[in-house]
Amino acid sequence: MRDDLLKQLREKASKQDVAAITVLHNAVVNNMATYNEAPTAANLKSWQAAQDAYDAALGEMAEKYGLAAPPAADFANLRLVHAWLKENGWKISLSGIYKHKNEGKITPDKSGAYSLARVRKYAETWLKRADTGSRVKDELERFQRRKAIAETRRAEAQAKKLEHELAVAEGRYIPRDDFYTELAARALALESGLKAMVQRRAAGWIEMVGGDPSRARDLLAAVSADIDTALSEYATMDRFVVIVDNQPRQEASG
Repeated sequence: MRDDLLKQLREKASKQDVAAITVLHNAVVNNMATYNEAPTAANLKSWQAAQDAYDAALGEMAEKYGLAAPPAADFANLRLVHAWLKENGWKISLSGIYKHKNEGKITPDKSGAYSLARVRKYAETWLKRADTGSRVKDELERFQRRKAIAETRRAEAQAKKLEHELAVAEGRYIPRDDFYTELAARALALESGLKAMVQRRAAGWIEMVGGDPSRARDLLAAVSADIDTALSEYATMDRFVVIVDNQPRQEASG
């Protein structure tokens, strides 16, 4: 109905009026698409406002150019209601509407007609959209549920990020590269410390056993005790300095 009238107007109306009615028509299409993507009450209201503006302009231009006016805002019977519902993307059969009337879900006013506002409320409350197969209320609930889940996840992620940043600021974490550098430095410190301890204690160990091979067990016990002491000092070391000498060493000539 509206599409036929729009086609006639594009053939008979002035360029200015064609441009105006096209803008209003596009607004209906765009707002309907927005509502389908995000079925919120605000988007539904915008869609209905665009539809009302488009319908009013169609009526005025139809009268201006002597064309058949679009259907009135009130529907005289349920067949006209059904036609409007189908045209506007609602999923319902004519028999289904009569069944709903008997159940009191859609009722006429005192004059026996069905106002557009009443039909819209009926559709939004009881009917499913033809394109989504869902009721507006269900779509709104799903949208709100998805939104709530997304906001919860975003809040949790933000909290974890802040917690991590606080831990880093308090020194409970160090960058990965710094961690591996620390490990390498400690390994060098341990190696250097053990070598220095062996050099320092070698004479004492030899003197302790008097160069007697039969006292090898005593020597091993002494060495083990000194190694334990060195490792204990290493484990409790807070700060240390490691000097890496990459210069080749020259062997002493004899």
